[in-house]
Amino acid sequence: MATEARHHHYMPQCYLRGFSVGAGKKCRVTVANLENDVFFETNPRNVAGVRDFNRVELPGFKPDALEGMLSGFESEVAAAIRNIVASKKFEEIDRNAVLNLIALLAVRSPQMREHWRIQQQKVFKRIIGLSLETKERWESQQEAMKKAGYGVDAAVSYEDMVKFYKEDEYDIAFKNEHHIGVEFKVHDSVLRALDARKWSLYITDDGNGCFVTADRPVMLTYNKPEEVPLLFRNSPGFGVPETEVLFPLTQHLALVGEFEGEDRVMTVPTEIVAMANSKMILGSFGQVYAPKKTIPYVGPDRKTYFDRNFMDRYSQYKKENEKQPA
Repeated sequence: MATEARHHHYMPQCYLRGFSVGAGKKCRVTVANLENDVFFETNPRNVAGVRDFNRVELPGFKPDALEGMLSGFESEVAAAIRNIVASKKFEEIDRNAVLNLIALLAVRSPQMREHWRIQQQKVFKRIIGLSLETKERWESQQEAMKKAGYGVDAAVSYEDMVKFYKEDEYDIAFKNEHHIGVEFKVHDSVLRALDARKWSLYITDDGNGCFVTADRPVMLTYNKPEEVPLLFRNSPGFGVPETEVLFPLTQHLALVGEFEGEDRVMTVPTEIVAMANSKMILGSFGQVYAPKKTIPYVGPDRKTYFDRNFMDRYSQYKKENEKQPA
């Protein structure tokens, strides 16, 4: 009997291998852990994975059915990336596979799940609060639940529920199936917006420095953030004009999608690679992945560097700013 897969990657290993050195068991990716400012090397299979992330409990399906289906998709992605690396073209079936990958990575991660859980929890708690505004409303809802066949604990009084609600010492959890359903629904909307963009394929080499990726590999930003109200500056939508999607494809290729302009392929200098890497570093959830420690990046002083000291520079900058009076 085949062993059920329990360790599920929310970032495909075939994608992470594009930012590593070596092959097979000797394949190694350099991880910059920004939470404690340390580097370490490991096999791509050891990062960007969570136990039972894709597990489902549905009649007629094995618990790892989705994980198996995603494995098939990842094989298509791996082939598409190989083709793009060889041809230096972003088009047709390869374009479609990679855009699907970008859409998935934009909406599916443990951090995004927790973000959406918190937002949905706020809505549900508000609904509970409205249902408890009066005893009559609560009792009418209890009766409606009984008629619908739901169990109601008569030992829990209205006063008990109000106290429980006001103390607010509880969280609302959602089943994996709920999260997965939301993610794939949002994925379709994001994919349509990505497909409508014009895509530039940026090419670099070891001389100009390599691209890095992160545990948040899809960066969506405004082209002119200074013209956007501060309240909305950090939350553009994938369908909003005058925005840019950055997605490092491999250590030597990156994709930039905009609604304006035309599709193009261009070799970029170190300064552009540094800007892209800094977006990955500053926008990550906590980990950056690269083939080596030495990378181009833009420091907090807005100068371009090509070394292995970006964590030290940003850590020092953070400490200095924390000392500043409010």
